[in-house]
Amino acid sequence: MSRQLSARGSPWILLALVAACDKHGAPHRDDAAVVVAPVVADAAMLDAAPPIDAPSTPHFPIKKLEGPFASIAAYCKSLKSEDLDAEGHHINCDTEPPFDGKRKLGKTPPFDEARIFVIEALDPHCQLGIRVGKNWYVLREAVRCLGDRAKSTLDSRVTGFVVKDGLLQLRAVYDQSTEAYSPQAFDRTHFELWTICGIGPSGAPSCTREIPVSGKREEHAAAGSQAKITRTKFALAPKLAVSTITLTGDTSDLEHYIIEPLEAGTYALQFP
Repeated sequence: MSRQLSARGSPWILLALVAACDKHGAPHRDDAAVVVAPVVADAAMLDAAPPIDAPSTPHFPIKKLEGPFASIAAYCKSLKSEDLDAEGHHINCDTEPPFDGKRKLGKTPPFDEARIFVIEALDPHCQLGIRVGKNWYVLREAVRCLGDRAKSTLDSRVTGFVVKDGLLQLRAVYDQSTEAYSPQAFDRTHFELWTICGIGPSGAPSCTREIPVSGKREEHAAAGSQAKITRTKFALAPKLAVSTITLTGDTSDLEHYIIEPLEAGTYALQFP
């Protein structure tokens, strides 16, 4: 059984019945009138029609910060023994981070204060504290700042720590050298990472995961009397726009920089 669609919102078929023409191509005086007929569709066909969904933009991963805390000291007191790098270590709260570059921000709306700090006995990286109103929120491991560790060294430089267009932008460059089983076998790595923080409808700040920007790596391996050098690199050139971030380039080599996998493309940048 079929049902007739109404004219509202439905196409109409225009049927023009044209009279025969004479041998010169001129129409006769009694041309037929134009007739309009509604489209008739089978109900079963309409019900089976699949919905049309517009493609959605994936959301860039966002991290919820710890907090709120009345102060950085209150955050330190909240740490549990399992958070520390060794049992029985004393927590030395809010010490200066071991890297070059800016580490403090004064009141810059919508943020009231921000700073990068270290908690001794909390392994392994530097923390980012953000104050909104009277409340502090903390992002752990905001900057990689290990210093000298065994046979690995990491030099860190914060090259950008600013608020722009309502977003806190933290940019850091790293140089790491790792010695393997012999002086002839070692790695040298240089890479840049960003972190972007914002405040959404919740009123609490949150931040992106590490955003890979660029990197290059040399792996020196001893091969008999000759050294073998393997070079890799990546460059993603992040571009920020209104509520989006776009990464362009090959992301297959991120694991060599201890960076979580991430696909290139355009992401929605929304803070809860």
